[in-house]
Amino acid sequence: MRMFTLLPIIAVTCLAAGRPTRAEVDADLRAYAGLLRQIDTGQVDRAMAGLEALARSADNPALRNTATILHRQLTGRSADRLSAFRQRKFADVVVLVPDERSLFEAIQLWEKDAIFPVLIDDAWFAPMFIASYQPKRVVRWRSKDRGAVTPKQIAHWGLRHKTTVDNPPGMVIIEPDSPQRIAGVALAAAYGQPIALVDSPAPLKSPLTAQQAKLMCSQVLFHLTQNNVGGFDYWIALTLAGDYPYRYKVPAKQGYLSALDDLLGHHEGELRYGVCGRLTGDTTMANYQAMASLFLTPRRALMFDGYATRGANFRPWALRTPAQLLRPRFDITLVNDSNTTPDRFAELTRGPRRYDMIWLNTSGMVDHFDLSGRAFPEHLPIGHAAAVHMIHSYSLQSPWDVNTVGGRLLHGGAYWHLGSMHEPYLTAFVTPTAAAARAKRGTPVAFAVRQPPHLPDSKPWKLMVVGDPLWSWRDKPAERVAGTPPEGAELVVYDAEAPPIDRLRAALALGRAVEVELLETLAAQADQLTADQLARVAYLLQRQGRSDLIAGLDADLVKAHPIALAVARDHAIERFDAQIEAGQHLEATRSLPRLVRFLTNTARLEYRLKRWVGVMNSVGQGPRARRMLTALRDHEKTPPRSRTALINALKIEQGNAQAP
Repeated sequence: MRMFTLLPIIAVTCLAAGRPTRAEVDADLRAYAGLLRQIDTGQVDRAMAGLEALARSADNPALRNTATILHRQLTGRSADRLSAFRQRKFADVVVLVPDERSLFEAIQLWEKDAIFPVLIDDAWFAPMFIASYQPKRVVRWRSKDRGAVTPKQIAHWGLRHKTTVDNPPGMVIIEPDSPQRIAGVALAAAYGQPIALVDSPAPLKSPLTAQQAKLMCSQVLFHLTQNNVGGFDYWIALTLAGDYPYRYKVPAKQGYLSALDDLLGHHEGELRYGVCGRLTGDTTMANYQAMASLFLTPRRALMFDGYATRGANFRPWALRTPAQLLRPRFDITLVNDSNTTPDRFAELTRGPRRYDMIWLNTSGMVDHFDLSGRAFPEHLPIGHAAAVHMIHSYSLQSPWDVNTVGGRLLHGGAYWHLGSMHEPYLTAFVTPTAAAARAKRGTPVAFAVRQPPHLPDSKPWKLMVVGDPLWSWRDKPAERVAGTPPEGAELVVYDAEAPPIDRLRAALALGRAVEVELLETLAAQADQLTADQLARVAYLLQRQGRSDLIAGLDADLVKAHPIALAVARDHAIERFDAQIEAGQHLEATRSLPRLVRFLTNTARLEYRLKRWVGVMNSVGQGPRARRMLTALRDHEKTPPRSRTALINALKIEQGNAQAP
């Protein structure tokens, strides 16, 4: 994460009704800046008194509005608009459904005073939710209707539920044919939000033009007006449920990209009126993100401060004070000493003490992050439902790619993640102290991590939130009631005599441990597993220390699921590195084909091949090793960048290495 000097505070609206003088505006802004510094240093009570006074007396109406909003966030009054949701009880049952149609209809069975979690019946995301929610019952249910959900049906549902609460806290923007659409319906139903069907102007991975971005902002504002959503003295939530592009081209700056999600919350690129969050991935992942944000309450938090050994410029973003602020609410582990190594972070997050929330200060790029040493995606935790606040550059540049920082987190189980789609500079991030002070009172966390207006960094920029923008912390978990599952639902039970795959499904649905013997059987039957089942088996084998069985999984099967691929890649790297450290040149050579197939980062692969060349040189096999390294370099210069030829070459060399 790079630093730059904070520009002088400016007034977005210097001259408004009443025409205050420049001196009056500057005085108010200086007072406002001082109050923000107090919040950043943990002097919250003192700052609140000043904000209350500024909200009454500031000459600039926009600054009075800002002071009011920030004061309400710090006192918890901004959470009042979530009261209708907070009053709902949670049914002590999880409903597993096989498809989108069943998901859509199950959500419509929610009652005004009680709701129940509904998840797609997969072997990766659903078990993580169930393990955290710990329901008394798990049932499977399927709609009798086998037809696909149509955009017209979603629109009709939205019209029927348009006025479920007074003064809704936000609006859900749904791309009609996207995989995230029903998850968007779930968030609309839970909070009483209206929905707006808006087509995406471009594919997910293509940045919008400035004109397309402006048009989308106009569409959103139109739907907000039509649904009477919004107000002067509070922010609203904008939930994107669709494959809308993450980036847009900034006018008059050729090649310059910013986050579309941040632009959507600003009026004409200036004052903020709302905070955006988005649901990502396929139907299963997006619905998991929605359900986890609604029903799960974090209890254990890891605050890992990678800035602990850096200079004074990084001190305002330290995690010591926010840890003190949040300790009454969470069981917190704070790491802010000189031993903030990647291995220590991985050890903490992979151990038996799993964390529901992680705050991580670091820097780096899309495919690595720097602590006291360089860390890579394989150091990030997977397999447990968690929310991740990460001060880092580029983590969400390619969130669809499991080999990146953000992609690993989201595919691995993070249901809420603050990140950046490009280099934002450190000052773009709200200090953790200020964010914690706002969020601890019930302010939605996505609101708490956004800069207050009238700062250079409060304009549309690079940060974005994946997950529900209304996700917030409760003082205590919601009340549980027995609940009534949909008619015809079947209770999940574990039958020790059932076929292995059925036993796996039941064990995962009930949160039971999976026996090593069953994992061994399933690994031998990998071709009979679905992609998500294979991912779960590979992950459990890794946690059980049976990496030898991971090495035997078919590479083509593994590539069918991002987490199965990630686990196989982690194992291939770990195995190869251990062989190199031990000087086992023959074993390392035999491991090369799998390493090359799974490790897509060319720089990291070449680094390992150079180490392997060194070992081969030491045993008189240098010429063969150099031929292989040359093949890699030549291959990377030849489009298309397929690795088939290289893999074949390595297979040949593997056979040669086995010869006496």
